[in-house]
Amino acid sequence: MERERHADVRRDHLGYPVRAIRTRDFLYLHNLRPERWPAGDPDVFFIHGRPYGDVDTTHVKDYLLAHQHEPTIAPYFARIFGRRLAEELYDLRRDPHQLTNIADQPAYATTLAQLRARVKIWMSETHDPRLDPKYNAWDHFPYFGKATTQ
Repeated sequence: MERERHADVRRDHLGYPVRAIRTRDFLYLHNLRPERWPAGDPDVFFIHGRPYGDVDTTHVKDYLLAHQHEPTIAPYFARIFGRRLAEELYDLRRDPHQLTNIADQPAYATTLAQLRARVKIWMSETHDPRLDPKYNAWDHFPYFGKATTQ
C-alpha cells in the first residue's frame, strides 16, 4: 500500500506518505513523515473548513473536538487525530481492529524486520523515490481541489 496525499489538509500543502503491507496475520505501516499529522493539521482549514481535514465532518468528529481534553475522551481523540510513530505493527489474529501497535515489543522483532524488509524490497522493485529519505518532490505537486467556504 502507498499513500501520499488524500486531501490538502496540511500546512504548505504537504502529504502524509505511508508505505505498508498486510499479510494474513499482520499489518505493518511505515509512516515516512511521522512528524506530520496523519488526519491533517489541527489548524489548516483549506479543504473542509475544519481542523483535521482528512477526517470527514460528522457529529462524532464535532463531539471529539469539543471534548478532546476530557480524560474519558482524550484517548479516543489521540487514536484518531494524533501523530503516529514511524513504524506500526498490528497482530491481526490477536488484535483484529488494529488498536495496539506492537512494533516496539521484542517478541515481534523478527516479524517487524521481515515486513520492513519486504516493504523496502517492494519500494526498490517499483523504483519508489521515497526510498531516499530526503525525497520531497511529491510534497510540492499542486492540489486542484476546491476549498470549502463556510
